[in-house]
Amino acid sequence: MTWEEFNDFFSFSIRRKELLVGLEKVLLILKEIDAKIYIDGSFVTDKLEPGDWDACFDCPPDKLIELITKYPIFFLPTSKPQKDLYKGELYYAQSDADGCGTTFLKFFQQIRGSSDKKGIIEIIL
Repeated sequence: MTWEEFNDFFSFSIRRKELLVGLEKVLLILKEIDAKIYIDGSFVTDKLEPGDWDACFDCPPDKLIELITKYPIFFLPTSKPQKDLYKGELYYAQSDADGCGTTFLKFFQQIRGSSDKKGIIEIIL
């Protein structure tokens, strides 16, 4: 989906609109490094008031180093600072999501507690 399509489709409550403000800030950062971004979690359901948004991104290795240098908030051991600032959690798609080597990109595409697959949304930047 484009950002405009995503924003139009998922902004059906006041809480969601608040969360989308933070997500848009993150998308502008990721656009600078030609990243791909994938959205998961309750935000991409019909839940009226999700607690946050969850996303992972992928980019070329040289751009990853640039992002780590300019925005270390996305690589801290806790996600609280990014949740406070951006209202959601962003992870590098190729990093370990579960301590067993499952990447976030793969983890986001599995139904929790099973091996069944589910869809995620890529936002075209």
